[in-house]
Amino acid sequence: MNTQSISESISEKNKEIKIIDKFKYRFHKMLANDVERWSCTNKKCKCYFKRSGSLLLVNESKLTDHRHEPDSSELLKRQSIRNNLKRKATEDITLRPATLIHSQINRDGIDDLTTDDISCIRRGIYMARRKILPTLPKNIKQVHETIELLNIKTIQGEPFVLINDRINNIIMFSCTSNLQSLNLVKEISVDGTFRCSTKYYLQLFTIHGMLNDYYIPLAFFLLNSKECNAYENAFRGLINECSKIDLNFNPEVIHVDFESSIHKAANIVWPLIKIQGCHFHLGQSWWRKIQELGLTSEYNNSSSEVGSFLKYIFCLRPRI
Repeated sequence: MNTQSISESISEKNKEIKIIDKFKYRFHKMLANDVERWSCTNKKCKCYFKRSGSLLLVNESKLTDHRHEPDSSELLKRQSIRNNLKRKATEDITLRPATLIHSQINRDGIDDLTTDDISCIRRGIYMARRKILPTLPKNIKQVHETIELLNIKTIQGEPFVLINDRINNIIMFSCTSNLQSLNLVKEISVDGTFRCSTKYYLQLFTIHGMLNDYYIPLAFFLLNSKECNAYENAFRGLINECSKIDLNFNPEVIHVDFESSIHKAANIVWPLIKIQGCHFHLGQSWWRKIQELGLTSEYNNSSSEVGSFLKYIFCLRPRI
């Protein structure tokens, strides 16, 4: 028996491999008395070793008759980095490849990777994730089917998909902790974004609550229209999810832009709610009107009396 040094790494297929004298070995099979047999990763090579626990059984192994050259230290190092990053990429799919690569480089103090190495590592990360993620949906029906199959949870382990409504095509993302926080506030702020909405949906509609002087996004909806009934279904869905955990979600004030369908939906769901507009969106509306009337040049002219008057408008604090 011998305690010859055996290092460990991860293979391209995310399997454990052993390295002895720069030769790589893969697990072959278990023998009698819990003895492991490991074979050279080169399929044409007949070398192997046997191990009992952490002890290398040299007399029962064939380690010195490789029919190929050992891997270089640089190659082993690159392979170890690439395969470790592929494993980390599948453990946390939210981390960007650049973040994973930079953290690994900084941790290991690596300074000899080329741009080709980085590109190869990045491709490996994408390929590894592609194997564990479902194919991209080709229509909105498949979106709902995919969501149904995925077990999406927060980092605290809470279910994150609360509504997957195939009839009204609404998907709600939130969790119990978020709903509990949302029920602590009396004022909510809502807004929809269209630029970063996912395919097959028109917008990502977000509901915020102010906690510790910060507006925190607490519930997210994928909606495929801007109609009143879409917002009404979203609000009612939120109330229903809160009721499942014995919470009565009944905000007193809603801060919203000037989209009338949201105002109408809020009044339908919460008849006593106070609707307050947004000064930021009001300013945007004024600016669009200035452009529509062809007054942009006057506004930008510092010596223009009309331009000065237009600027004064933005200093007003209307009750909205």
